[in-house]
Amino acid sequence: MRPPTILALPLAGALVLGACTGGDDGHGVGLGPADTVIPAAADATAASDDAAPDDVSPGGDAEHNEGDGRTDADDGGLGGDEHDDLSILGRYLGYEIPGFGGDDDLALRRLEQDTIAACMRREGFEYVAWVEDPAVVYVPVEEGLDPTSREFATRYGFGVSTQFYGQRDVGPGLVGHSGDGSGVNVTENPNSAIRADLTPRELEAYDRAFWGDDSPVFGGEVDEPADGDEAGVLAARQMVANGCIGEAQRAIDGEAGAVLDAFAPEILGMPTRAYADPRYRAHADDVERCVRAAGFDFYSVEPPWATLAHFDDLLFQLDESVGGDPFDELDEADLAELTPRELDALHDVPRTLSNEVKTRLGEIQDLEIRTATAVWDCGGNAETERALIDEILGELQTEFIDANREELARFRR
Repeated sequence: MRPPTILALPLAGALVLGACTGGDDGHGVGLGPADTVIPAAADATAASDDAAPDDVSPGGDAEHNEGDGRTDADDGGLGGDEHDDLSILGRYLGYEIPGFGGDDDLALRRLEQDTIAACMRREGFEYVAWVEDPAVVYVPVEEGLDPTSREFATRYGFGVSTQFYGQRDVGPGLVGHSGDGSGVNVTENPNSAIRADLTPRELEAYDRAFWGDDSPVFGGEVDEPADGDEAGVLAARQMVANGCIGEAQRAIDGEAGAVLDAFAPEILGMPTRAYADPRYRAHADDVERCVRAAGFDFYSVEPPWATLAHFDDLLFQLDESVGGDPFDELDEADLAELTPRELDALHDVPRTLSNEVKTRLGEIQDLEIRTATAVWDCGGNAETERALIDEILGELQTEFIDANREELARFRR
């Protein structure tokens, strides 16, 4: 059974994905040892297969917004160029919230992993500091071509039909993936092999060093969110409060650790609230109406992935007439056992396409590219979306400061 196409997202993420709750997830923590089993108490941060579990510290990419109506005095006298890369909240506090403002996400991930590795060594375990390439796309993007650009949309669309078959299979005139074994840009977590060599007793000790004995992973209690708390925010921080992962989270939090401990739901929940704001929802609706008016009446912002799934469905129907699919003999259980490299190799197995299939594939690719370009031109692009989200996040930060000035005073530098 062939899995859905691995999709590149060339346009504004939330619009393409249905503008659900997402946003740019700040730095988060990569969480740890691959293959860790996380119980139901920590479902909010369930682990992925053969890779580090999903990020669990929601952050925002709230850039510095000019013209927010606040004076230097309002922001604690933090005017000037040295603070221009701080978010509004960062300017007020005198230091940035990780994931807000101009943070280098890759640098934060490296700090996290280096801290974990040093901690695990002190505990007597081997751990390799490992940062996965965040741009896992099944697209042979030219050097320097921005996946969020209009040029990308005009060449690859959403990255569905243009990456379903290899370039050597589709031939000239159509677009395919590289098909040379480098299709999926993914690396395997070296800590998976380390853990696989441990005995059951050693593995438990390893995981306890990583998560900490008091972690919800080992039955520790998770506080019930209070009224108004963003669902999962407190549970997510508790997941990374102990052990070596806790040490890494504290290193990432830095000076902001105390204010985050006091206001985690309010601060870390801002991106979710920004994407739920009526202005953003209205923008998403406007994009959908515009794209449909351009003749693509199947385009939908809701439910998530609907438009991408539309093209996937067209391709699966087309692929039924193409033989030699290596996935035909595999069921879900078989797929679950495959490593990323093994899965990549199956996607790269050569296929023989008839002229009839190539003609139909060309029609699908043309439709996808025209649709993606229309989405971009209708405002469903990362630049337009980011500007709106930054504006909303700036307002949320200002409102938060105004509502909590007395309590925030003790956290200011």
